[in-house]
Amino acid sequence: MDAMSVSSLWRNYDRKALPLDVTVLKREEEENCTIEYVFFNGEATLDGCVRVYGEYYKNRTPNGASVIVMNDVENPMDRKHVNLFLSRGYHVLLLDFAGERKEKGYFTVYPRPLKRANYFTNPTTLTDTEHKLKTTCWYVWTTVMLRGITFLESKSETNPKKINLFGEKLGGFQVWKAVVVEPKVCSAIVLNNSGYVSLPFTEDANFNYQTCFNNFSYAQQTEVPVLIQVTTNASDNSIDYMNGLYMGTSSDKCKFSISERSDNQLGYRQWDNIKLFMNYYNFAKGKLPSFPEIKPIQENHELYYEVTVDKTIEIEHIEVFASQGIDNDAYKNWRSYKLESIGDKYKVKVSVPNNKQEMSAFVNVKYKDSLCVSSEIVKNIPFLMGVNSTPITTSRLLYSSEYGLDEWTSKKGSENGESVLKTKRGYHGISGVTSLSSSLTTYKLGDPSYSGAGKSILQMMLFSRRNQDLSLSITRRIKDNFKKYYYTKTVYAHNDWVKLDLSATDFRSLEGMNEDWDDIVCITIDSEEPIIINSMLWI
Repeated sequence: MDAMSVSSLWRNYDRKALPLDVTVLKREEEENCTIEYVFFNGEATLDGCVRVYGEYYKNRTPNGASVIVMNDVENPMDRKHVNLFLSRGYHVLLLDFAGERKEKGYFTVYPRPLKRANYFTNPTTLTDTEHKLKTTCWYVWTTVMLRGITFLESKSETNPKKINLFGEKLGGFQVWKAVVVEPKVCSAIVLNNSGYVSLPFTEDANFNYQTCFNNFSYAQQTEVPVLIQVTTNASDNSIDYMNGLYMGTSSDKCKFSISERSDNQLGYRQWDNIKLFMNYYNFAKGKLPSFPEIKPIQENHELYYEVTVDKTIEIEHIEVFASQGIDNDAYKNWRSYKLESIGDKYKVKVSVPNNKQEMSAFVNVKYKDSLCVSSEIVKNIPFLMGVNSTPITTSRLLYSSEYGLDEWTSKKGSENGESVLKTKRGYHGISGVTSLSSSLTTYKLGDPSYSGAGKSILQMMLFSRRNQDLSLSITRRIKDNFKKYYYTKTVYAHNDWVKLDLSATDFRSLEGMNEDWDDIVCITIDSEEPIIINSMLWI
């Protein structure tokens, strides 16, 4: 087989070659739109055409632009993002690409030569490199999105110059490819670490497969504005990949935004990014900042970060996040640091628990009436820069209400752009941290300055307004693996604060009891209704 490239793979592809032959199964009228449930022609084979299934939402109060939505492959027809775009005036085409499945309902039908595009009936399809390139799921799924562009162009109410692409998680793979094959789309969004699969995109993969489908091959060619919206603590440990993908983009129109201490949830400062980014490229509204830069420097054997930002737009908030000690990104504790303005730059000193361990850092900058953008994640070994370790002052106190929100996060994010983390007063006017989503997580247990040991007791002072069960979980690092242990504790409403003493042995998994606090990296507290935590310490 001859060596292939992105350009040779797609050279003869014509998304307009076949008629769409649209079949409208039914129409439904809703308050803000008319929904058409449709099939139309996709890729052709000797055994027939792909029949792409989609739901077209014709907006009743249109802004003149449209967007194609590809969700993650596990939930291809979820309407969460559809409703978001409808509320902003977009016509929306929601496409199924996962194909055949057992659940009731319609799905995209793939002819026999392209059967590997059926995700649920071909469990190895994401990592199988042994088939012809144009029969792989990655190629076929991209053609589904490209034919979606042709479908939108056929609609009299859509503007062909204002077609946008949106992909979440595996749906983002198709976005990276489509913006190169069809560079005239207006803008594109990849959400929640889109574009990441650990296999087969490795050095051992088939060369042609790697060249033609690894998203790096496309990122370095894109001319379309792409917003890359990612999270630091994604459970698939993918932030490093996405950081590299951003650094490989060829256009300064691509923006990178990191939601800190989050697992696939938009932070409240990033909530309006998608709206603002699309407003700029579809309607020339607002201004977009250039990307910030961060550089590690050594002064007096201490580690500082120097930050350069765009100051042509008013800055609302700027913060550096740094982490050291845990290699797996999903469990890193990102400490936050406030910066000092020095001339046209910013500067901050950070703590270095171990100067021979890799340090990671990035800066987030939220601009007034504009995006929250991030720098690349920079990594360095402080020892090689002449930086000394910062003496570790271990603290029994993990959290106090005086710390405010501190380094807490919630694995259940906001549905309306409001921060779910709040400080709130309980009995006696005493305050603490709470979560509107009834879920609190901290990764401080994996930080050398705060980690527990042996048979210590973890004591929380909390306030609950009602009797309820708390579902607690801890995660233990075992070499390169991570294991969860669980504990359910009933708390009773009192007109006072309650002490909750947790022993390591309270937590269990299916395999048995947790024995100690060594190598525990995080704790999550889920409740039926929000609780308030005033303090947490080792005793």
